[in-house]
Amino acid sequence: MHASAMMYLFAIPFGFALANYLVPLMVGAPDMAFPRLSALSYWLFLFGGLIMFCEVITAQVIADRELEKSRNLARSILSTSLDAVVSMDGDGIVTDWNERAEKIFGYAHDEAVGEFLHHLIVPERFRGAHVRGLAKFREAGHGHVLNKLLRLEACCKDGSTIPVEVSIAPYQVGEETRFAAFLRDIRQQVMRETELRQSRESLAEAQRYWISSAVAFTL
Repeated sequence: MHASAMMYLFAIPFGFALANYLVPLMVGAPDMAFPRLSALSYWLFLFGGLIMFCEVITAQVIADRELEKSRNLARSILSTSLDAVVSMDGDGIVTDWNERAEKIFGYAHDEAVGEFLHHLIVPERFRGAHVRGLAKFREAGHGHVLNKLLRLEACCKDGSTIPVEVSIAPYQVGEETRFAAFLRDIRQQVMRETELRQSRESLAEAQRYWISSAVAFTL
């Protein structure tokens, strides 16, 4: 935009005015052939350049406002999400950390942003694989855990480990690739699954007992 302003509001008008002054001197004439028309064209061009510049500025302001609205909407969605949403750059450094992530893992936004993700929530036995996966993505541009729903373990600030469902998706910020991780606390779900499995095992054991008792009674 700066280059356009310099071109249409300075360079071309200055060259036009200089030509209006130099051409008559070069041909030995007292003035341009049509001085009023030449002056009118000069001011019309300058006025048109000002209008174009104002339109460019207006379009830029509107675009900035729309971008800010989109960002505010994204922040609102992330802040009210039932899932923890964590963003990190290609080196694994946290760039965003929503309110749900604060509640699940115990780290405040300011504590988490700027730290390596694997130092915060990745269990120690998986940290090497996490770092190698990032390095592989930087080299090859793909990773086997991206865009999949995974069930993993995550660490909390208090040292506890919880089961989570994780989905990781890459996205672009300019020329930089970043990653958005969506994590859901599934402790209640795992607890219900465990209770259901135990109930099925108890029922199966009871059925075997009654069957064996019935067989023994008939004999």
